[in-house]
Amino acid sequence: MRALLFTLLLLVTVAAAVAYSFGVVVPPGYYGIRQIGAGPQEGYQPVALHPGYHWGEPTGYYTTVALVPSTLQAVHFNREYKTKGVNEVHSEDEFWFPPINIETVDKGQILVDVTVLARLLPAPVYEGEKKISGGPADLAQQVGIGGNQWINRVRTDAEREIGEALRRLTNAEFYDPKLREHEGIQNAHKEINESLRQVGIEAEAVLLRRYTYEVSEVNKAIAEKNLQVQRERLSDFQRSFAEVEAQLVELKASGDAAITVIRETAPQEAKAIRSDGDLVFTQNQAKGDQLVAEAKAQSAKLKADIFAEMKEAKVYLARELAPLLSTLSGGIVSDIDPYDLGKWMEKLGLNERTTQ
Repeated sequence: MRALLFTLLLLVTVAAAVAYSFGVVVPPGYYGIRQIGAGPQEGYQPVALHPGYHWGEPTGYYTTVALVPSTLQAVHFNREYKTKGVNEVHSEDEFWFPPINIETVDKGQILVDVTVLARLLPAPVYEGEKKISGGPADLAQQVGIGGNQWINRVRTDAEREIGEALRRLTNAEFYDPKLREHEGIQNAHKEINESLRQVGIEAEAVLLRRYTYEVSEVNKAIAEKNLQVQRERLSDFQRSFAEVEAQLVELKASGDAAITVIRETAPQEAKAIRSDGDLVFTQNQAKGDQLVAEAKAQSAKLKADIFAEMKEAKVYLARELAPLLSTLSGGIVSDIDPYDLGKWMEKLGLNERTTQ
């Protein structure tokens, strides 16, 4: 039993080593589409291989991996490259074809230069159980992955849908960008994706780059019309510029006048404000001095009232008047006892109230 298990393990190890020894490298910028030749998963696998190392086998009988670009591919329809197609040497992500010829409703012949930006989807997309776009298996089975088969599918669908959308317009309507691009090209883009998504391709953008009429007179008339439009725009711009310039001149003049008025009136206004301030200061100072004087007088009165109520007031007054009496010369004043304090006060015009 152990020998059998060991043998099986050895076989599995050898098979894995062989598979990865002959593996496949998917480089950056590419997807790998695996095809299995036999077994329950026979056929193209629904999900692409991303860049990296993947298993393989040396004979190529059981499985093979084909590389397809994962980057955005530019399919150009351009009148400067009428002979250039998928076999021309350009950037590996660019392909050139002749312009698309449009015949309008009123039989006008127009050549349009268009670029379609497309990429391959790495896996199918589902909404619930509904399949809304295919993947690598659908691309390989319905279109093919050899050479530039899928590029030719993009070219065919783009020429058909863009032509059908723009052929509904008249010459005059074709000149209208709303009808030409916002309706015509957008509708064409939608229809192109309806067709390409079924096989695992998606158009990221459809760009109308240029259009020219086959009749030279029409192109000349369009050029003249465009030139006239540009002239009108230039005239409008010049008129607007002149109006703004006049407004700036007027604004500068009014500003200069205002500055002159301020320069002339500012000194007088400052002097008047200063005079008013000095007057207010003088008035407040006088009022303050008056309040101080009144406060001092009131304080002196309060002190005198308190002093008069004291018992020692008369003795103090007599002591203060004694030096005055001693200075009197010329003898004794008649009818007054020199030691009668009351008489002296009466003689001098003093009374108890005034001494208080």
